[in-house]
Amino acid sequence: MAATGLSRPASSPVPLAHLRLAAPSSEPGRSAAVTLADSLGCPVLPDPPPDLLRDGEGPVLLLGNLADSRCVRELHHHFLCVTDRWYPGPGGYELRTLPAPFGGNDVVHLGYSDDVGLGAGTARLLELLDDPLPPLAEVHATRFPLSDAERDAIEHGAYPDQAWQIANSCLGDQKGYLGYLSGDGGLARQWAAAWEAILDCGIERTERIVQTHLFMLSRISVWRLLEAVGLVPDHLADAIPRYVLEWAESHEGWRHIDVPTYQSPHYPRQNHGLVPALALVMAGHWFATHHPEVTGPEQWRKVANAVFAPYVSSWKPLCDGLCHGWWMSQPVILEYALFDAEHRYFEGDGARTAAEGALAIVNNQGWMPSAGDADLDRQFPGPSLRAAAYWYGDGRYEYAHRRGHPNRVWKWLGAMSPPRAYDIGIAPVEPAGGLAVVPCDPLLYNVWELDPRGAPGVTDGPPTAPIERCFDKLAIRAGWQPDDTYLILDGIGGGSHSYADAASILDFARYGVSGIVCEDNFVWAAPEDHSTVTVTRDGVMGTVPAFAELECAEQRGDGSVYVRLKLAGYAGADWVREVDWQPGSTVRFTDTVTAREPGLYAVEAHFRTPAEAAIEGRGLVSLRRSESAGPVTFRIESDSPPEALRLSRVPIELRYRNLQETWEYTPPANEPENLWRERYQTGGIALTVFTARRTARLAAGESVSLVHEAWFELGHRPLAVATAAGGEQSEQPWRDLEGPVHAVARVEDDPPWLVVGHAAAQLSAIDLDGSLRWTHRIERDPCPWPWWELRTPAPVAVAAGRFREGVRIAVGCGDIQLRVFDEHGAEQWRYRYNEGVPGRVVIADVDGDGEPEIVMGGEVLSDTSCCRILTADRRLMAELYVEGWTSRLTALAWAVVDGRALLACGASRGRNLRVFDLTPLRDGGRAAELFMHQLGGAVTGLAFVDDGLRVTTSMGFELVYGLDGERRSVKLRT
Repeated sequence: MAATGLSRPASSPVPLAHLRLAAPSSEPGRSAAVTLADSLGCPVLPDPPPDLLRDGEGPVLLLGNLADSRCVRELHHHFLCVTDRWYPGPGGYELRTLPAPFGGNDVVHLGYSDDVGLGAGTARLLELLDDPLPPLAEVHATRFPLSDAERDAIEHGAYPDQAWQIANSCLGDQKGYLGYLSGDGGLARQWAAAWEAILDCGIERTERIVQTHLFMLSRISVWRLLEAVGLVPDHLADAIPRYVLEWAESHEGWRHIDVPTYQSPHYPRQNHGLVPALALVMAGHWFATHHPEVTGPEQWRKVANAVFAPYVSSWKPLCDGLCHGWWMSQPVILEYALFDAEHRYFEGDGARTAAEGALAIVNNQGWMPSAGDADLDRQFPGPSLRAAAYWYGDGRYEYAHRRGHPNRVWKWLGAMSPPRAYDIGIAPVEPAGGLAVVPCDPLLYNVWELDPRGAPGVTDGPPTAPIERCFDKLAIRAGWQPDDTYLILDGIGGGSHSYADAASILDFARYGVSGIVCEDNFVWAAPEDHSTVTVTRDGVMGTVPAFAELECAEQRGDGSVYVRLKLAGYAGADWVREVDWQPGSTVRFTDTVTAREPGLYAVEAHFRTPAEAAIEGRGLVSLRRSESAGPVTFRIESDSPPEALRLSRVPIELRYRNLQETWEYTPPANEPENLWRERYQTGGIALTVFTARRTARLAAGESVSLVHEAWFELGHRPLAVATAAGGEQSEQPWRDLEGPVHAVARVEDDPPWLVVGHAAAQLSAIDLDGSLRWTHRIERDPCPWPWWELRTPAPVAVAAGRFREGVRIAVGCGDIQLRVFDEHGAEQWRYRYNEGVPGRVVIADVDGDGEPEIVMGGEVLSDTSCCRILTADRRLMAELYVEGWTSRLTALAWAVVDGRALLACGASRGRNLRVFDLTPLRDGGRAAELFMHQLGGAVTGLAFVDDGLRVTTSMGFELVYGLDGERRSVKLRT
């Protein structure tokens, strides 16, 4: 039950009669306290325990920061202040009145980062002394826990016109936080304006408001901070806590996390549970402190605390992807650990283990690999390093933290709570180089035994080796300077926001140049989309083993390192990867695949380099330029013959772009192309894949091997070779149409005519003689997930067919909409394909009832290969899931066989072949799945032949299946 009013009194004057002065532990702080006490006539308490803030015996004048005051530490841990050695910065200070932050005493806080700021703040407070002391909200800050680019983006970011767009962003929270840090009242008012839009949108899930639970941590943490210093305007003082209460009791609140995946003590957590759980902890603390009469918070906190229960000695979140794991999960676990009165994650050394992992994944230029659902904008584990440096007093973590550029160190991922520095003045200490192995966390390893029903959502498969022979990441570095060599390998594949990349190379760098990378990045999530080895037997890959076994890791006396990894039971074989690393020289990868089961094998070794590249002789060559060393040439030499090598280009620029027509301001430093240049020291965004291929029919026990050496050379020399082909093609426009042309469909009419999707957003109808019938400009329809959209609402797929109502044209557009037009170019309706661009659109009578349907799937940018079948009047007939996050629908085929309407769907990875019987759709029933297979590579072609199905894959196999799902034949191109 909620109280009738939830607002708290604004800051009020503080009487001096019962004032007590809480002095810090530092000598300058104690001296300043004595000076103030002489003027105030109040007692000085030397660094008292935080119970002083709750005892109810009178107001407290508190001097200090995180480094020198236990009371400030308590406020900081509860995110009621940000004061430390970093903020408010050199010479800066803050004077703030906090009305009863813990429900006991009003607090007047004089915060500072150094002695100069302490002196300035003390002098200013003496000027303001009066009885009663007026409410204080004076900030003189010289440094923020935000980069200049981040501040620029927050200050210049303008709200859109639509309230739902404001509610699907945390820009308002960011403005509120910067307003708190800077004392800028204008930013605080903009924060309030964002809350007005949020309140208008309500709590319930709609087509536009889709994931309130992910925004509430940002909302609540900033609101608590501003509310604690009396900066919430009167008209929102009751409305915001009432909204928080309503959210917490909704299905997006505590019920969202009251499910086995977030309550089981044996299951690692993901950001979609951790983020709302911490929001509930913060909200519950506020209500318990200020409105104990409200029922509900006890339940919220009970359920939320269970979410964090596994994180004591364990540290690994569900997300192995290096963005989500370190930027969306670790910070939340750390902030909960500070909120936790027992600080179990720190005391149990889980946070220390995480920080050791952070040391390993930071390369010598202060980046971590871009792997999993990641991008370059968030590639640094700053929260883990600075929180561990603070808690454990370890200068190695501070050293690694300082390697990062401020734009990454202080990056605020909007859905999280704001960044803090946790700076208490720890001096940096350079860590040792050499070999570092991050151990496999028992929480991740044991889930297959302790929670077998949920385990497939954690990793793709169970471990095949003892935990002491498994690992999380393995890094080798010659040192921490830019010119030193650095190599990191992955030990775990699959899971949440990450993919089948165990034993793959995540980064190989020297001279500040990364030669081999991961960069799978949402869409390119198949096994072959990593710097790894793929194994396919008789056309089938199956589940790629998720835990690499570390058979040997030896650092020799000369500084070289030898590592041997194994993935056992990979497509009926064992893959062993040997790594021979020579500091300052080469690294040799010897990959041996030994058949356990006889069959026709295709084995490919893939190496991804973030630049233009070419094949020269038996290897790859890429010309780069190092900031520290000048011209650099990166090379990979293969033992495979030239005819077994190929080069391809990944259109990674589809992901690395500013979100189309968004209202958020992006500072130049964070422009995707500038980030790519900074990260990879190359001329522009390019990702090239070098692949060596071996095919063979192997008996059990027989092997094939591929050997590659990689190294960097100083200098360039002219090359007379071709670079990689592929990527976006620049097509010539159709006749006089604005180009390029994306798709063309023929309308079978009398006479026939064409519909063309072209340019940024144009759909045009053309007669076969070239005369223009009509043209239509497509206007973008924004969605809650703009990162799945293309740069423009371009018509990338066009299909035409005749329905009872006449000709209809179905168009898959870059703003993730399917639009349907009539023969005159008038839009009839639209359907949003969540979440991805519907790049595969077909009009055909797929259910065999004599009426055509519209079939669509995500093929360009997509987080699922779902095939949706619609009627001409927008009714959803079927939703057929092929593979999940993140996959693309790559092939379709349909036929009526013996009266049954059959549909075959192919996808880019995983369980990528499914065949459905659509006959039940004729009577309003549900489609039935006939069979499923997990083939190696993407399904590139499907065709019903005789009474079977012919399938081709990107791994070079052609398979024929009977309609019972049994394989009839298999062929392999060499």
